Amino acid sequence: MISSNTSVQEALEFFEQYQIFTAEFVIDFSYYTHMSQRLISPEHEEQISSWIDYHETPYNVKNNPYKYKRIFKASIDGSEIEDFHKKCNNKRKTVVVLKVHQTNEIIGGYNPLNWEKTNSKKYAETKDSFIFRFSNIKSTISRVKNVNKAIHYDKCFGPSFGKRDLSLRSTNMIIDNMWYCKKKSYHEQICSV
Repeated sequence: MISSNTSVQEALEFFEQYQIFTAEFVIDFSYYTHMSQRLISPEHEEQISSWIDYHETPYNVKNNPYKYKRIFKASIDGSEIEDFHKKCNNKRKTVVVLKVHQTNEIIGGYNPLNWEKTNSKKYAETKDSFIFRFSNIKSTISRVKNVNKAIHYDKCFGPSFGKRDLSLRSTNMIIDNMWYCKKKSYHEQICSV
């Protein structure tokens, strides 16, 4: 877990990048370089798209029905939780992507519902959200098991899946962020932060 005692450099190093994409029904891929570089490859997009649609085999570039458009990147759009909410609230079908520092590991989650900022803790119900991990060894998907607590909304949280199965609690996502990866509302734990 990264806490308020973590230095800015340590926090930046744990998750090298943090991006959120929308997945829309259009076939069109655009890839970025340098500061705008995407964390997920076309193969990742194909796998995530197939998971969204409950397909057993991944789509390919020719039959992927989704377009991935980056809507938020903390290093560009701001590191405050408020920045996340300004860019991502009322956006549905979003994919949250994190790259773990000094690894090829990517973790993230899919939220088919709108993101919201609420003044008190609130959970949203869906059977279609999931969290995932890509590593050199394999791809792992963890589907929601407690559909009543699939997505978590709170004014102190950024993207939050389940009861801290993959959640960011913070006011500033770089300086005092606390990422949680627990096994509570989803079938599998995808990392040990």
